[in-house]
Amino acid sequence: MSPAREDATDRDDASRGEPFAAAFREACARGVLELAPCAACGQLPFPPGPACRHCGGELGAPVELPGEGTVVAVTVNHRAPDADFAGGQPYAIVLVDIDPPPRMAARGTRPVRLLCNLVDPRTGALRAEAAIGQRVRVTFARRRGVVLLQVTEAQAGQRS
Repeated sequence: MSPAREDATDRDDASRGEPFAAAFREACARGVLELAPCAACGQLPFPPGPACRHCGGELGAPVELPGEGTVVAVTVNHRAPDADFAGGQPYAIVLVDIDPPPRMAARGTRPVRLLCNLVDPRTGALRAEAAIGQRVRVTFARRRGVVLLQVTEAQAGQRS
């Protein structure tokens, strides 16, 4: 994965929002997808919070996720929510199950589910074509100082 692409209006967003999500946002700004696993049940709670949303247990040190996953749901949006999306319609919004690290998957850790836009891997432009079962990888972009998680089609043999 690579650091977030920046636009002309960037500003630091690591201090906004909930304090327990700051480490997650800082990792995303570096182009890394990290989450803290639960010390009790081993799940990867998302979005980040003060405790595990699966069992209420304490969270451990963050681990890097491989950043690849599978599209499990798709919708195509035909209207721009704001000026940043104007001219890019229609575009796909996908629900993706991000693979846990292999060692955690072997212990039964569930995938992390993200809602993202699908973008072209070369241009970063929004794409309208997506399919359930499609393999994707996480990328990052910045808009108005906020790091956005996006996905692009995973290429065979490609590592994120």
